[in-house]
Amino acid sequence: MLELKQAREIKGSVCLPPCPDLYFLSACIAIVTGTETHITAVGDSPLVASIENRLAGQADFVHEEDKRIICPKKESDSTTIALPYPELPYADLVVFMLMGAGKTLVFEGLPQSRIDRWRRSAETIGGGIETNVSGNRVALYQASNKDFSVPKVPVPPNALHSYLGLALGRRMSVTLKTEYPFTSPLRHVLAVFGLEAAVRSNTTAKDADPLTKRLRFMGVKRKEQTGPVYIISADFSVKPESPVQIELPGDQILASTLLVAKSVVQRGALTIENVPLESWASGMVNLLRKMGCKPGMQETRRGSYGAIGMVQLQAFTVQGRKTECVPLFQHSGHLPAMVVLSCFAKGQSVFRRLELLRDDRPDPIEQMLYCVRMLGGRHGEMPDGMVIDAAHAYDGFDLEEELPASMAAACAAGALRCTGKSTIADRSLCYRWPSFKKLLDSICTYRS
Repeated sequence: MLELKQAREIKGSVCLPPCPDLYFLSACIAIVTGTETHITAVGDSPLVASIENRLAGQADFVHEEDKRIICPKKESDSTTIALPYPELPYADLVVFMLMGAGKTLVFEGLPQSRIDRWRRSAETIGGGIETNVSGNRVALYQASNKDFSVPKVPVPPNALHSYLGLALGRRMSVTLKTEYPFTSPLRHVLAVFGLEAAVRSNTTAKDADPLTKRLRFMGVKRKEQTGPVYIISADFSVKPESPVQIELPGDQILASTLLVAKSVVQRGALTIENVPLESWASGMVNLLRKMGCKPGMQETRRGSYGAIGMVQLQAFTVQGRKTECVPLFQHSGHLPAMVVLSCFAKGQSVFRRLELLRDDRPDPIEQMLYCVRMLGGRHGEMPDGMVIDAAHAYDGFDLEEELPASMAAACAAGALRCTGKSTIADRSLCYRWPSFKKLLDSICTYRS
């Protein structure tokens, strides 16, 4: 159990460890493209060891100090991969990518609602998903290899990863339309593998019309005017040149946790380094901006997944805000931290467009609301989200239920504001971040 006391101040500097979720994604792309991949820094944790163990049938993982060399097996004896559930990062992207490459995926405890959603997506774009159930285990594989059928209407933002994953697994070209900006770590890393994924907007052509520009300047909106449409053109048919060099950014989930801790204990100056600064990792930072904070951000270098830099927070009053969690894959990892921060905000906080989370078991929304109650907050539910009111008193708590690492870490950040002692079941924390308690101790000055 992790034991924490109230913190008087949080100060110092933290360099985030490499993100294990992006390590897993990089390994999957290396496998489906058959590309030898060198990753400069990975870090050691039970989660990283589990990733390599699960993918050992598809690739060899060579350790060179903190570096990894991933060598995909050209003729793997096994096409079956056992994947974790519900902790699978970028689940839609990974599942469709691997199935498109002809892999059979085995899960334990995968709910039927999640299978049905994946099956509907597969039927929409060509091909189906077959299942083989044995007890609590279910195997998924692609039933057919029909031509890839792209819908003529804009693709829903939460379906983008499914479509692109299947195209990447099949090593083909695809052009998609969507009404939301393409915010995904996939966009940056594809270029490293020599694959193309260009994004353009139709707004440029419209703005060239003098009448349109004049109407917009006058604040007039035409009835037929619609929002921008983004066109994604991807070519996955090219064979990448080996070897590929990958530099991972820091763990964005841990970054969100530390930002919550600094928001609730504002005394002291904390610098967080090795933070991914791209939009796909900015869910927590965007919420802080809405709440009135002006985070100081500075890019220090470019990695394989985009800009990397440092973040500092200035003192601010935490105000409740409304958040539309679209696309969901951009927010889901940060959502527990965002929810916990709302327990310390003035006014209500609303999180919407979360209906897809209801497909999972256990229900992540119910787990997060359990955290809200532990912190003394109040909440209401809606079909696609939740409403949170801040607690009036912050007392220590005992969180004995094992929760995913993102939720347990968010509760730990909240505990730094609570009076008295708090205890948190930390198996998932140690699995992802073995030095989590040591990290907090290095930046926190606790009250006696």
